Amino acid sequence: MNWRGNISNRTCSFPKEGRMKRTADLAKKLVITGILLSSITMTAEASATALEKDLSTVYHVYIGKEYMGAVTDQNLVEDLLQQKVSNTEKEFEGLHIDINKKLTYVPEQVFRPIANNEETIEKIEQSIVIQADAIAIKINNQPVVYVKDESEAKAVLDKLQYEYVSEADIRAFEMQKELDASLPALAENESRIVNVKWKENVSLEPARVEPNKIYTLEKALSFFSGASQEAVHTVVEGDGFEKIANKYSLSSEQLKALNPGINEESIEIGQTFRVAVSDPMLHVLVEKEAYTVETLAYEKEVVEDSTMYKGETKIVQEGKEGKVAHTYIIKEENGIQREKNIIKEEILQEPVKHIVHKGTMEVPAENGTGTGSFTWPANGGYISSKQGYRWGKMHKGIDIARPDSYEIKAADNGVVVSAGFDNGGYGNQIIIDHHNGYKTMYAHLDSIAVSVGDTVTQGQQIGIMGQTGDSTGTHLHFEVYKDGALQNPLDYL
Repeated sequence: MNWRGNISNRTCSFPKEGRMKRTADLAKKLVITGILLSSITMTAEASATALEKDLSTVYHVYIGKEYMGAVTDQNLVEDLLQQKVSNTEKEFEGLHIDINKKLTYVPEQVFRPIANNEETIEKIEQSIVIQADAIAIKINNQPVVYVKDESEAKAVLDKLQYEYVSEADIRAFEMQKELDASLPALAENESRIVNVKWKENVSLEPARVEPNKIYTLEKALSFFSGASQEAVHTVVEGDGFEKIANKYSLSSEQLKALNPGINEESIEIGQTFRVAVSDPMLHVLVEKEAYTVETLAYEKEVVEDSTMYKGETKIVQEGKEGKVAHTYIIKEENGIQREKNIIKEEILQEPVKHIVHKGTMEVPAENGTGTGSFTWPANGGYISSKQGYRWGKMHKGIDIARPDSYEIKAADNGVVVSAGFDNGGYGNQIIIDHHNGYKTMYAHLDSIAVSVGDTVTQGQQIGIMGQTGDSTGTHLHFEVYKDGALQNPLDYL
């Protein structure tokens, strides 16, 4: 079968004019369709352009997660923030200033703007907090003071330590600690620091706070030092100068400065001291090692001798002090010594015992030689004033007041060497020589019952207590001398 020929015959069977007409109609339809599509596209684009012209952009502002409001221009907010930071930097020069929380902006396109610039800006201004980078000085993990940087914090802590330890001593201690070598032996009366630390747990930590909470160096030092106020301490039994100073965390020098003219060796019950009471927040603990060479007291031995009269003594061997070397560990708190312990002792020179022979043979009273042992020169009474500085001058003896009766007695056997009125303030006075190196004096008497040259026995009445001379109230003023040197009567009575 010739399939090619059949097909050719069928194809050629359509008239040529009909095919040309159908082709022209199709072309017209395509042109019309193109014109319609083009018109629709242009209309859509024009509509979109018109819509865009009616839209506006607003910016929703958030501080953290809190909504502040909307503004038409985020530069309004940025200008506000920049002005606040700039003003704070001028007020607090040298600090790194920033806003406490991050601001975010969410843009939105709307047909009708709902932004209220003035209200939103005002709310933002009230909500933002200006903060600065700082260093917190913490005590026992609690921040108590903020300063601008770590260097300032260290300067504060250093200066607080320098109040009680010199900078040179601290530097020497730190250098020795870095070397980690054994320490050389101390020379005589030399000391060195072996440890410096805070009593409290002190640490530094970065922080961000409001600028007005950041202290200057001077303000931080004042804060840590604590307020100090004056108070009055009344002396009670058992008080001593050092004990009073330690009670109020004062050095001896500070207590003396608060009480000029005070005699630390003569403190009486009822006496008052001005003291300063303070409560510092930090305490510097200092540990020192000290080496001292000190005198070693000699022993005193008294040997009874029946060949000598009572009251007679004879030195058989002169005492001689020895020398002892002590190494101490001293612990101080804010400059006040709290402990002092001997960690090593070395005898450099042994002391020599002081030996005295003391007579035991009874002394005939009629020859006026004392027994060497004094009895109470009054009938009872109490000591109203001891020996020592009083009212700016030395009070040489003791005062005995309020006796059971006013009779005055000889403290020991002796011979009266003075009996009469004294123009030096003692009034009526008696002096007895006990012929064993001792003399006793009795002053302010109302009347005298003996005369110069009289031999008196121990306990014999020699006068009546009074208030003649420079005296206030009836009492006996009693003094003791040995070989011409003033003694404390309380060492003999």
